Amino acid sequence: MTMEQVNRLELTDSTALHVASYYDHQEIVQLLVEFGASRSIINKHKCVPYDEASNLETQQLFHRSFNNNRFVGTISGNGQIEWIANDRTVKICQTARALVNSVHYGIDRHIHWIRKSYTDKYFNHIDNIDVILHFFKRTKKENNPVYLIKAYSSAEANFL
Repeated sequence: MTMEQVNRLELTDSTALHVASYYDHQEIVQLLVEFGASRSIINKHKCVPYDEASNLETQQLFHRSFNNNRFVGTISGNGQIEWIANDRTVKICQTARALVNSVHYGIDRHIHWIRKSYTDKYFNHIDNIDVILHFFKRTKKENNPVYLIKAYSSAEANFL
């Protein structure tokens, strides 16, 4: 399956991860999370998949191990999206912000520069590179820099 298929909003306006969470199908939730399914897609009920889980065991599948460099920032404050604070993160975010602010170059050129300067050079060995590349494709397809920021900041990317 592709990342687009896994994260697709179905007729219920929810992803597979939303539905698996809602019905507390823990094995399916774990498989989807390990595959890299997005934990941050909001469905028509204004819920992320974590919010749909009705028991603690299912909710815990969304949590990651923490160390002193991690902090949590979420839509609803429940711990499903993590960020890592370090010098490299700050530099990447500053670079991404500068790129988004300089729209006269166009998104395609930005993506090309980021891939050449960072992704292909430093991150091609990471486990979830396909998640980052998925966000790059969505940035170009929808001409929306929000997905560029998601590529560098989402818990699913997990490259920092």
